[in-house]
Amino acid sequence: MARGSRTLAHEVTDAFRIVIASALAMIAVLASAVAWFFVAGNPTTDRTTRVVNVSQDVATLLIEEQSILRAYVVTGNRAMLASYGSVHDQIESDLASLASDGMGTSIQPQVERMQSSVLKWEESWAKVAMDPATRESVLARDGNLKPDALLAFVLKGRANFAAIDRVTNDLKAAGLRAEAHARHTMLAVVSATALLLLVIAGGAARATMSRRHTLYTRVVGPIGVLLSKVQAVGKGEFGPSPTLDAPEELLELRDELADMSASLKLQQQVLASRADAAAASARRLKLVVEFAREISDSLTLGNVLAAVTSSSRRLVESPRARVWLLAEDHNTLQLQHDSITGEVVAPLTHAVGVAGIGRAARDHRVYYSAGLTGEPVESGPVPLVVAVPLVKGTRLIGVLEIVLKTGADRLDAATVDVLTATAGHAATAIDAALLYALSESLSRSDPLTGLANRRQLDADLELEVERSARYHRPLTFLMLDIDHFKAVNDSFGHALGDAVLREVADVLRHHMRAGDTAYRYGGEEFAVLTRETDEAGGAAVAERLRRAIQDHYAAADAGDIAVTISVGLASISADTESAEVLVAAADAALYEAKRAGRNCVRIGNLADLAPVIPAQACAAG
Repeated sequence: MARGSRTLAHEVTDAFRIVIASALAMIAVLASAVAWFFVAGNPTTDRTTRVVNVSQDVATLLIEEQSILRAYVVTGNRAMLASYGSVHDQIESDLASLASDGMGTSIQPQVERMQSSVLKWEESWAKVAMDPATRESVLARDGNLKPDALLAFVLKGRANFAAIDRVTNDLKAAGLRAEAHARHTMLAVVSATALLLLVIAGGAARATMSRRHTLYTRVVGPIGVLLSKVQAVGKGEFGPSPTLDAPEELLELRDELADMSASLKLQQQVLASRADAAAASARRLKLVVEFAREISDSLTLGNVLAAVTSSSRRLVESPRARVWLLAEDHNTLQLQHDSITGEVVAPLTHAVGVAGIGRAARDHRVYYSAGLTGEPVESGPVPLVVAVPLVKGTRLIGVLEIVLKTGADRLDAATVDVLTATAGHAATAIDAALLYALSESLSRSDPLTGLANRRQLDADLELEVERSARYHRPLTFLMLDIDHFKAVNDSFGHALGDAVLREVADVLRHHMRAGDTAYRYGGEEFAVLTRETDEAGGAAVAERLRRAIQDHYAAADAGDIAVTISVGLASISADTESAEVLVAAADAALYEAKRAGRNCVRIGNLADLAPVIPAQACAAG
């Protein structure tokens, strides 16, 4: 094949053949070395090591067996032989292991000599020692041991045991030599493998460098030329095609690049005009995304409305924007936020269907008008105002009123589209904030009495107790309970009982001081948090509320119903470590008021409960 007709695949394949052949050769060498290591080298070393270790175990067990038999021969107590069986079985197991591991190794003769020596010792001394006749042979007629006979027997066993010890030492030495030989062999194999790998790697490196030079000349160089041509085309510079000595694919790529350059040159002006349109669309999209992100950062209505007005002003470069929300009657718009004054305290109202914002609300369309709704027209040019309906789905939420900058004409269609899209996001965010505010209000108030509920009390107590402790300010907590409320429910029914609860709540609201807060604690129990009030002041508040309830029902035309309350109170002190402690002290005082006859006030203290009003002043409830 001629050089000029070679393809890129041929050039790359030649380079990879060298790499693949080198890799296969290295893999074969490594595989052979690993196979030898696992099949011959390492198993032989492991077997030799096991033989040495097991031979040491046998020597130790033989010493233990000898000690057991000597003790038996000397004492004659067969209890001494209790562990003999297990020791003997272990010796036989170890001998079998030695025979298995030593088979076919260089230390097999030493293993066989050790087995023979152990068997000989067992036959000539161990079995004899266990024979009762041996014990009798070392005893005199008076039952005492014969030292000479015992010594002769022991020396015989010692001689046999010494032979075993010599054979064991020979086996250990042979095993250590075999281990050393195996390690030397393994080192030699590893060294030879490494050397062979180095030779293969060196040859592969030389061949690879040669192919690298060819690839650089025939492939990398031409690719660089083509890349430069592509970059030039990307900059709008169109020139003649370069001359290349390269594979067929790169020559074809050069020709395709030339055709592409011609096509791109024709489309350059078209793309330029489209780029301007795309940039404008991208800017509008960015404004919509920023608008949506800004108004969705909070669920607080004031923050959402502020974000809506500020974002809408940036969209059209407006000096002022306002938000009108649909009232509950669905016929009126109420001004809720002004970008200049902020949240509107006393909202303006405007009828739906009237003027710019009214028609925008009625028709769900963008309308223009002269001047802001509800504001007097001043001398000078009247600003143009655009009213954008805030619609979620098909439901009107309100109207966004935006003042256009001085001298501005009506907005272009693209800007109106952006405003319409952002108004949808704004309507969703405002609706979510309204629902959140409603749920927060419902979750923190009692639906029957309209007072703050237990959840709000817990939050306020934690905050006020922490503030009082930090700044050393007085704080008093009152617990109130309607006396004999169960009798009211049983006698007159729960409907009248609910009416009594609402009436008591109204009396508490009417007679509380500014800054104090009343809560529905649960059932017929109420609570009052008196801020900046010490124990004496709290007692005065409690007594005023008690009298107010008593006088209200005494003066009212309520038939047989006579409602009174009992009150327990507690103030922040050195013993009050938490809100729970304060509530517990007030609750304990309330129960003291109940026990004292009801319709009275008691002061709670963790150490003591002292009445604020003498016991005789408490009326029976």
